[in-house]
Amino acid sequence: MATLMEFVSVPVDASLVGIESEKEDESVIISHRKSFINTLKLSDQKLTSSLPVKHGLNISSAAVWNDETQQYFLVQNKRDICSWKEGTSNLDKAKKRHVPTDIHKLFSVPSCEPVVLCENGNIGFLSDTKDLDQNPALRDGETITWCSGVQLLQGVCILYTATQKNSESGSLDLHSCWYNSQTETWHHRTTPVHMHGKHGELYEMVLGEMSSEEKEQPLKVPGLASQSSLFCLSENHIAIVGLQKEGEDGVGILDTKFGTIQAWQPFPEQLTQERKAYCQQDHLFVHSGKTLYMCRYECHPSTLAAILGQQQTALTDKDCGPVHISVEHWRAANTEANGIADEAEKNEALAVFSNLTDPVKTSSHTAFRREFGILKNKLHKGGLETWACTNAMSLLIQRCCSETRFWPKEELEFLITHHCISSCNVVRVFEALVQREEVSLLHEALRQFGEVPEACLVMALNCFLTASDQALQAAHENCSADPPDGLDDFLRYILHTLQQPVRIHRNGYTPATDQVYDWLAITVDAHNTHLILAKDAHELLVKLREEVEHHVNFCMALGNLEPILNRLKTLKTKSTYTKSKAVGQYCIEVLHLF
Repeated sequence: MATLMEFVSVPVDASLVGIESEKEDESVIISHRKSFINTLKLSDQKLTSSLPVKHGLNISSAAVWNDETQQYFLVQNKRDICSWKEGTSNLDKAKKRHVPTDIHKLFSVPSCEPVVLCENGNIGFLSDTKDLDQNPALRDGETITWCSGVQLLQGVCILYTATQKNSESGSLDLHSCWYNSQTETWHHRTTPVHMHGKHGELYEMVLGEMSSEEKEQPLKVPGLASQSSLFCLSENHIAIVGLQKEGEDGVGILDTKFGTIQAWQPFPEQLTQERKAYCQQDHLFVHSGKTLYMCRYECHPSTLAAILGQQQTALTDKDCGPVHISVEHWRAANTEANGIADEAEKNEALAVFSNLTDPVKTSSHTAFRREFGILKNKLHKGGLETWACTNAMSLLIQRCCSETRFWPKEELEFLITHHCISSCNVVRVFEALVQREEVSLLHEALRQFGEVPEACLVMALNCFLTASDQALQAAHENCSADPPDGLDDFLRYILHTLQQPVRIHRNGYTPATDQVYDWLAITVDAHNTHLILAKDAHELLVKLREEVEHHVNFCMALGNLEPILNRLKTLKTKSTYTKSKAVGQYCIEVLHLF
């Protein structure tokens, strides 16, 4: 079985040249031809590092991380291979190796050094590139159209296809380059690919180091087009980027064992510009123009019963239940007491999900609320959380966020507080909450979600600053009066230390004043929404501001404002929450002087 999550978009440069796996799991390296080499964390779509590309240089093969050498590598201007270690902040410090012929792609395959594929078809390891311009494997006029590298039990195999330029026959050759680690030799084979000329048919070829065999019976795949990109996800699963369904382009996962499309997701919008696809870290990436779309996938062994069950359920091509169980619940998930382990109860829950996502069956809030209550009762405590990464849950969240006939606020709040919102649905939830000025729910979402994309933080902050007085008053009334554990006692301790004389150095158990300002900056940054909305924060913040004013005036009198200013500059953005009376009486400009 296979599942595709919803697409998430990330802004990129139009000159994106490749996406490769990073050293750390759940991160990828995004290389642009002339601008930056960025590291993107997949869980929250945040950049964790960025290396600028020097003016005048072109990245011709994307940056890769190599475990064997513990270094990064890329190709500049076709012939220069750059290498650098983790922590390098400037590519000018990278080591360079010149290759005597143009490089098509640099591969990083586990358990071996990087492999170089040249435009002339020759293959070699990075440590042995001096003769790659000799005895070309390709004839004059032949060009490489596709390539891939795989790790084998006894070595490495690099595959690529080549065709003759301006060839009317459209002939295609498959080149397989096998490296045997025991004999330390490369073996190059060329296999003609028969061009059958029929769209929608997928042919399979079994390759060996000494032989090859093409299966006679093709697999007919409706919607498979000539411009589609294919990626092997597992032994029996192939991702098809550009698979059409009912006239709409999208991404599908084909089960080659049973010949069925098990999952499909449409592109978020019509892609009018050139499309390139990549597959890394259990994610599919589609690049078009200045946007990178990505979606996570999951593959599991298929059974005939599961295939038949998928075709019979109302969630066909969408989901067959939980495919991911969080770490903290794995023990419970393997016990008979867990509701998800019960197949019958799982099917009943799927039926309820189907009702909740059907606008006809639950056309009123009353009907929706009734079915949602049934769903909660069907699943044991903690069981609902295991559905967070399924398309069934994504469809339910989509219904909650996009429904216009009623606003299922209580139901959405339940999903937020019970950790049912996966990373691919965070943006959708924030957009819905901002659109309806749900300030208190935004506050709760910020508290509950472990990692929030920067775009969502900007949306939330803008909503706090521009929300109507009525929305802010409602949020004020709904906000819990109890601060997070220890926050009130800690802020009072900070206030106590600020009321002491200025201390340049630590005095016994009393910290230095600059350390206290560090604590104050971190605390206000971490709990700013609570301090804005909580009913009992006003008096404490007023006293903190008075002490800050006192210290600033004291330092100005001594002509020494710099130490205080350096410690407090991170709080500048927290001094603008005075939009209305509703917010003004519970929020204070901690650093209004700046």
